[in-house]
Amino acid sequence: MMKRYPQPHNGFYANPLGMMPHMGMGEPPSQQQYAPPPPLIPPPTLSSATRLTPPPIPAPSVPNNLTYIIWPHALEIAREVLLDEDTVGLTYWLVDAVTADGAAASEIYPVLGHDALLKAQLGECMAKFLERRCEGMNRLLGEGALDTQATDDARNNLVPSVHAHPHRQREIVQEFIYHFVASFTSHDRHLASFVAALLPKTHDLYPLADSPKLLTATVVDRLAELKAAAAQVALHYLQSQSVMPNTEAHRMRHLGFFNHFSVQEGGSVNVHVRPDEPGFAQSDFRIRLVNDHASLVLFLVRLEQYIGSHLLHMPSSVPPTCLPTASASPTPLSMSQSAARGQGGGQQQGPGETTPFPLPRPRIQEHPVIACDLEGVKLSRYGQLCLAQFCYAGDPRTTWVVDVYSMGPRVFDVSSPNGTSLKSILADPAVLKVWFDPRNDVDALFHQFQVRVRSVFCLQLAEVAFRRSQNVPVKYVKGLFKMLNSSDALSPAEKAFAHKINEMGKNLFEPDNGGRYEVFQERPLNLVILVYAAHDVHFMLTLYKRAAEQLGPYWLQRILEHSAVRADWCDKPEYEVPSSEAPDM
Repeated sequence: MMKRYPQPHNGFYANPLGMMPHMGMGEPPSQQQYAPPPPLIPPPTLSSATRLTPPPIPAPSVPNNLTYIIWPHALEIAREVLLDEDTVGLTYWLVDAVTADGAAASEIYPVLGHDALLKAQLGECMAKFLERRCEGMNRLLGEGALDTQATDDARNNLVPSVHAHPHRQREIVQEFIYHFVASFTSHDRHLASFVAALLPKTHDLYPLADSPKLLTATVVDRLAELKAAAAQVALHYLQSQSVMPNTEAHRMRHLGFFNHFSVQEGGSVNVHVRPDEPGFAQSDFRIRLVNDHASLVLFLVRLEQYIGSHLLHMPSSVPPTCLPTASASPTPLSMSQSAARGQGGGQQQGPGETTPFPLPRPRIQEHPVIACDLEGVKLSRYGQLCLAQFCYAGDPRTTWVVDVYSMGPRVFDVSSPNGTSLKSILADPAVLKVWFDPRNDVDALFHQFQVRVRSVFCLQLAEVAFRRSQNVPVKYVKGLFKMLNSSDALSPAEKAFAHKINEMGKNLFEPDNGGRYEVFQERPLNLVILVYAAHDVHFMLTLYKRAAEQLGPYWLQRILEHSAVRADWCDKPEYEVPSSEAPDM
């Protein structure tokens, strides 16, 4: 796949301490002169029944001096964002949006005559305009407004058209996408034409056209990448003039345009435009911020594919769960009695014994696994849930941080085109959820979002089980940081970073350290809070794997049983503060 954005130095780098990241993009491109925009052409006739190609891109609707002044600069910005020849459509859209928006035009006039600052301002305007369009289409996804008779009729008309003209399938689907995008963006013909021309280069259009939800999510995701690219270009030109955002609010605003982050062991955070950038793809600690319904739908599609493919390869003795079919009868996560007793090739194990897993391996090892954690303000049935973090075994280097606070109460009900939601995954007993003390988390999920969690493996209990398997008396449980610090699965550098991010996070949200819990509710999300939240689940799968290697079936069975008790913590009539005493296992 063609690289669509500049990749020098793998993006630009951010300092977790909150300082503005510096750009690592080299020298700005040389100045080039471009011709003024083509003459005005009439708008397309949207009712044409015979046209099989998208209508031509209309010219800006308000030709004035500002249009002709900013056109060459807008075209150069569009070329830097797209890095290919299809930039005219994006340029038309940007110029028309700037000239039609009084606030944007007022920001442009002061920098006229200063090329670099003008391009920086145009890049920021492009990012803002794209963000607004993304917000509008995301609202449709969140409200379920795409499942309408109109979209059904459009798809029903599409199929016979493709069958009648199979050699022109691409053009027919492009026109469908043009009208689809235009109808859901207040008839923004510039944007619709641009998207219809852009998507075929990176996606198979026909499957997208069959699902309005998936098509909308894909369009928004593509526009979000362009938004990040425009913000990156704007920062490049600001850096070239040694002018950077000079207030904390402005710095946070620029970081808010990005959703892909990679974290180095030393603590530096790289910000990326796309997930296929080398710096992101090769990182061992990647963060994807899911802060809109489109990215959530695409994340659910990924989880659905991982769970489905994993269950297909499970032994015949373990019936697979057919996500999201409600009539399926999943097999709960528990080992057979013969395995727990050491039969079938295993060995008898009890307290104090730490021999490796016998063969055949217990069922717990065969299920799809997802690490989970939540963050919020005094999290419980009464405290605000703000973030939900996930890391699944099919992509263990990436942590997905779902912004529950921004997306609202329906976030756990938003579903993929096949009906899979976070609620259905958390409740599926065939999917193992690795958690570190889920008691407050499940209390919040059930009482605020009506989400019931099943099949939990609690790492805090696994740590207790390990110490007791070594005949060590255990009275109290450990916190996650202490468990990370004592684990032999982490390198010294990883433990040092765990200490660093733990201290930085607590300084921001713990009142005893001068912080405020409300920092979890501030948007754009503080970069330190983002990394802190992601780090909590980053090593959970590693710790789970090590526990499975160190503990035998006897202790794993006990962990599952007592984890189920913690998963039902929400059933208590009144909220109960979790005890720090280790349970009798």
